[in-house]
Amino acid sequence: MVKQYEYLKQEQTFAENTYKTIRGDNPVGRAKKSFQGIRASSPFSGRREYRDTISTPALSPIRRVGTNSNKQGTLWDPRFNAGDVTVDPKIVRYYKRLTGGY
Repeated sequence: MVKQYEYLKQEQTFAENTYKTIRGDNPVGRAKKSFQGIRASSPFSGRREYRDTISTPALSPIRRVGTNSNKQGTLWDPRFNAGDVTVDPKIVRYYKRLTGGY
């Protein structure tokens, strides 16, 4: 009985909120607000012309790095591989002991 009462109270609250929303709705006012910045004149009228876009071929990652030299030798260089990683000769013995000889 208590659950049914709680359910009916929720339904009543929902119905009241829905009614307030519908009653307070002003579609004309909302439309005026939505279309407020649109001018009456057509944007396609007047002295407008079509300009063809300039297309350039896509660059491969290696050619892109060739034109952008600040990426050379970094992780973002597509020519970068595991052979590029070197260990300072002063710590090579410590490094080999730390990594088990690898």
